Parts: sequence; structure tokens; C-alpha cells
Amino acid sequence: MKENMRAVVYREKGVFALEERPVPQIQDPTDAVVRVTLASICSSDLHIKGGFVPRAVPGTIVGHEFVGVVESVGAQVASVQPGDRVAVNVETFCGSCFFCQRGFVNNCTDPSGGWALGCRIDGGQAEYVRVPYADNGLTKIPDSVTDRQALFTGDILSTGYWAAQISRIQPGDTVLVLGAGGAAKAVCLKLAQAGAEVVVCNRTADKAAALCAHEPARLRPAGFDPDTLRRKAAECGLLVNCTSLGMEGAAGQFEEFSFLDALPARAPVVDLIYAPAETELLRRAREGGHQTANGFGLLVNQAVLSLEHFTGTAIDAAEMKRTCCCRKARPGDPVDRGRRGVVCCAAVKNAV
Repeated sequence: MKENMRAVVYREKGVFALEERPVPQIQDPTDAVVRVTLASICSSDLHIKGGFVPRAVPGTIVGHEFVGVVESVGAQVASVQPGDRVAVNVETFCGSCFFCQRGFVNNCTDPSGGWALGCRIDGGQAEYVRVPYADNGLTKIPDSVTDRQALFTGDILSTGYWAAQISRIQPGDTVLVLGAGGAAKAVCLKLAQAGAEVVVCNRTADKAAALCAHEPARLRPAGFDPDTLRRKAAECGLLVNCTSLGMEGAAGQFEEFSFLDALPARAPVVDLIYAPAETELLRRAREGGHQTANGFGLLVNQAVLSLEHFTGTAIDAAEMKRTCCCRKARPGDPVDRGRRGVVCCAAVKNAV
């Protein structure tokens, strides 16, 4: 293995640069070093560049969506060996701390735990990368699956898949999805599998049509103009934003938010965008009385677990979320705040 490599480095807000860096080495017995064969750019990388991720460390090699070949492993790594083709999980996690034991691996208390790769420790937009806790974070790629096919499994595919899964969608539900990128595709295909009717609104009509062609019986493309958004919002029971348009400083913005006024009263609004925790879209939706969710929902779970752990007192997490995330109940409100209690899947990687 050579001594130096090229890597994309976050230098400061607004600045990424291609630099020469030393090839990483095994530091801990649970590490693996992976030779990167294919990597992609996540919108979270762009959020780092824009200065929206406070914990991102200048000087860090960016990137957390990549696949590769194992070059070397530490003495305690058992699940992979040199030569294995692997997909890399966006999360690194010890598997044994308080939060890992309860499934909240994004909140792993290890210094290299949670969303660390490409944010707080060197990531995968490089020729080589060190992956901590390799037994937890690496998955072998079957011979029948190409690198290109496996690329999104560690982050973007699982993000969208989980969002749809925990939405508790039932056959006949109607969901409005804004955007037609990778995360939106994963969300839409899983929702269609669950039997939902999905309307995909995107600024580029051809892109929405191409996404919907995968499941034409369940997915329907639509425009992104204000009149279309209002009309489609009125028909849906859940709105999922998969764009950066609700975020301050994004390349573009919604022309206006009046489509939120057309949403049915109990329709939740979910934003897959992590940074900042409260987007303009969610703020407007909450002002209109809608239940909203993104990474904050998982932080509430973390707070609940911590309180239970240190006080020995059982706490109703659902009630705490309602208290923190939703408007106060008003006379005449139904007791059930909506059966979808959605927590944004992006929180799994991003609530750090």
C-alpha cells in the first residue's frame, strides 16, 4: 500500500480542497482500512461546506457514502478480512454503550461514534479510509451486486427506507413527496411497497417522471408551481420534504409556503434535511398547527433515555415529543394527534 493519497478536505466554511494526505493506518484492534472504489456526494457534505454542521471539524476528509475493498484489519475484527468488498455504514458505533444497546447508534458515546466519518474523523472521499468498529460498520457485498448497486445502502437508501417504514403507512394512504433525488426515490419506492398513493413534486418535471416510472401504479409525478403544490397538499395525509429548499442558505427556496395552508389539519410534515434542526418549512408547518419531525425527534428519544437511565423513572417518550414538538392542544382537538408519529430517518445519522 502506498504512503500518500489524494483526498477531499473540509478546510473552512465554503471551502473544500483536494489535498495529498498520508494513507491511514490501523489505530485500534477494531479498525479496518478500506480502499475506496466508489464514493458519492451527500447533501450533508454540502451542509458541512455551507457551515450548517457545527460539529464538523475543519481539516477533516469529507465523505460518508462509499464502498471499497478491505486492505487491512485490526486484531479483533472478525466479520471481514483483506480482499472483501464492503459497503460502509454512515454510522460508526461501539455496540455496547447505553445508546447503542437501545438502538440509537447515532448517539454512540465513543469519540468515534455516531456520524463521525467525513464529519469529525476522516471519511471516504479519498483513496483509503480507516473505519472504526469495522465489525459493526462494514457489510460484505455479494458477488452478484456491483459497487454501483451497493453504493447507497450505507446511507441514502437506508435513510429513505426507514423513513417510510416508521411512518406506519397503510394501503390507500396518500403521501406528498417533495423532491426526486436519491432519498426521495428510496422513500417513494418503500411507500409504494406499503400500498400508499404517492405524489412526487419536483422542480424538474422529467426527474419526477423518471422516478415515478419505477412504480407507475402507485407513484404520480406533479409540478412544483405554487398552484400545483396547494392542490396536491390538500389531497395528502403526510408531507415529506426531500429537498434543501426549506433550509436557510440553500441554493433555492420555496417561492412561498401557502401550500401548507391547504394541508389537512392532521397531516404531519417531515423534513429529511438535518441542518439546521428547524427549517423554515417545519417552522411554518408548526405555526399552522401541524405535527412536524426531523432530527429533533430523535434527540428527544436520547433525552428520555438519559433521564430514565440516571433517575430510574419511566418516562413517556411519545408524550415528551408531543410536548416538545407539537403545538399545545386546543379545545376540540382529537385526542389522537395522528397515527403516523413520524420521526425523520435522517436523524439516525445526523442527530449528533
